[in-house]
Amino acid sequence: MRILNYLLVYFIALVVICLLPLNANAEVDISNLKWERGPLNANLGENLATINISDEYMFLGAEDTKKLMTYVKEPTDESIKGLIVSAQEGDEWMIVFHYNPIGYVQDNDASKLDPEEMLKAITKATEEANKKRKELGGEPIHVINWIEEPHYDKETNNLTWSLLAEDDYGKKIINLSRRLLGRSGHMSVNCVTSPENLENSKSILGDITSRFSFNPGHRYLDYIPGKDKVASVGLAALIIGGTTVAAKSGLLTKIGLFLLLIFKKLWFILFGLLYMLCQVVFNFLKNLFKFTKPQDDSSASEKQLITTKQILDQEHKDNLIE
Repeated sequence: MRILNYLLVYFIALVVICLLPLNANAEVDISNLKWERGPLNANLGENLATINISDEYMFLGAEDTKKLMTYVKEPTDESIKGLIVSAQEGDEWMIVFHYNPIGYVQDNDASKLDPEEMLKAITKATEEANKKRKELGGEPIHVINWIEEPHYDKETNNLTWSLLAEDDYGKKIINLSRRLLGRSGHMSVNCVTSPENLENSKSILGDITSRFSFNPGHRYLDYIPGKDKVASVGLAALIIGGTTVAAKSGLLTKIGLFLLLIFKKLWFILFGLLYMLCQVVFNFLKNLFKFTKPQDDSSASEKQLITTKQILDQEHKDNLIE
């Protein structure tokens, strides 16, 4: 019976440990993250931009996104404006929004982009970011090559590219990136995904950016020459300057964490069902291995001697009566 109790406790502990997120930052409280499922119009920044989210997606606001990034040991700063993940279990991608108010970015260098030089600069910036990741307890990531070289769409004022990278264990990671130009800066839209999910993630990124818009007064076409601030950099610098590759090991492997947070109310139900299951298994094993405790030999001998003595005493009494 004691062995079965130990087995039950061990089984419950093992299941709980397996369900806990790995490499979590215990100092960050993520118990009350406010996930919102579409359809909804989500705000990115204060009256800056809006994104129309369908019921296929879940949205997390700026402050909660920063908490989550800190929790999974990814670098974070005040530029973060929100995060989107799939509402469907099993979709391994996520999109993070950053806004940089550097001013109106002129696009007259669109035809002069040099992919080779930019790749070298991104590789260097990513290696620098790895130092911060290590300080946070995260894993480094290393750039391999372009999947899609940078190109600019003059009609939408969007700059697009994608990179292939890997972690220290050789696991491949893909970053899909877009820069959406506005009147006073640009919105960075970064999608982290896996090679197996590349085409699907491209389609999703296209759908997400088509749902994005700067609010009136903040659009690229709202720029007023001679009045508004002009950025000191061009399109090439948006790709090179401060660009790093996000680590899938710090993000996508936490997709189970996202689902747990999204459906956190189901956790208690799951635990209750798990407890009942353990009880059923325990009772089954108890009945399966049920046995009768054998009598101790010395105890049996003593009982036999007492019984024999009682019989002899009774016979002696009978003889006296006769």
